[in-house]
Amino acid sequence: MIRFKDIDEDLASVVFSSKKLLDLGFEFKYSLEEMFAGAVETCREKGLIPLSHEKQAAEDKLVGAVETCREKGPIPLSHEKQAVEESKENGRVPADSEAL
Repeated sequence: MIRFKDIDEDLASVVFSSKKLLDLGFEFKYSLEEMFAGAVETCREKGLIPLSHEKQAAEDKLVGAVETCREKGPIPLSHEKQAVEESKENGRVPADSEAL
């Protein structure tokens, strides 16, 4: 149990109920789950709650890219690839570019 400094342990709990409203015929437009999801979504849109799944997705993508580079080796930049292709056409292919 969490204890807070200077808070009376015998303080009565506050309980909210919509029973009287429902007994009078009131109907909620949204369920509790929908209201909670809407509140969280609004907080995320305003930057008050981070999008943890996006952070995780970005980290997963980076890890995947690193693993691919380890497996296949570095990917040449487009201008390097173009230079190698031109060299092949001219019959002058650098020794370390045979894999391209």
